[in-house]
Amino acid sequence: MGLEKELRRILGRNDDILTGVSPKQQFRSARSLFLEFAKLHPYYEGISGSFDFVLQVCNAAIHGQMVPDKYAHEALTLGVRMLKELRTVGH
Repeated sequence: MGLEKELRRILGRNDDILTGVSPKQQFRSARSLFLEFAKLHPYYEGISGSFDFVLQVCNAAIHGQMVPDKYAHEALTLGVRMLKELRTVGH
């Protein structure tokens, strides 16, 4: 959720459910937000695979699937690194 929040901030898509913006615009997936971000910031295109891995592991955990410890630790480590980096974009 933190990665998605930062991508929305960077892209200026801080819509919320009370703004009256259509749901199609509002609820873009984290992946589609990342693709838009990478087009604007090509330097980050190379982390696309890592971003997908983090999303895949986190989505599995959120939906109650068993995630091996090594994947969970790797996803958390990568996710925290990406989050720190995204927080520097646009500041």
